[in-house]
Amino acid sequence: MKMIMDESSSDLTRLLGELRVMTPQVLGCSERRLILPRKLGDLERPECLQDMKDRIQKLKLAKDMLDTGLIIQAEYDSKKAEILSRG
Repeated sequence: MKMIMDESSSDLTRLLGELRVMTPQVLGCSERRLILPRKLGDLERPECLQDMKDRIQKLKLAKDMLDTGLIIQAEYDSKKAEILSRG
């Protein structure tokens, strides 16, 4: 059986790979779930994938800012909490 992947499946695979790689440096294992949608079916919605992409990019940027000394740990923690909150 041949598996066909559409663009959204490819995006999802890439996003989940990024989450796995980021986990040790940026996200604790328990925080990963805060990036993922509450319902599995939401992964099929393009806006859900875009939201995940945006959150991952914001987390990477905040981590880079911390690593380069542009912000202090407390500011990073605040930005991270804001990004991970679902509002």
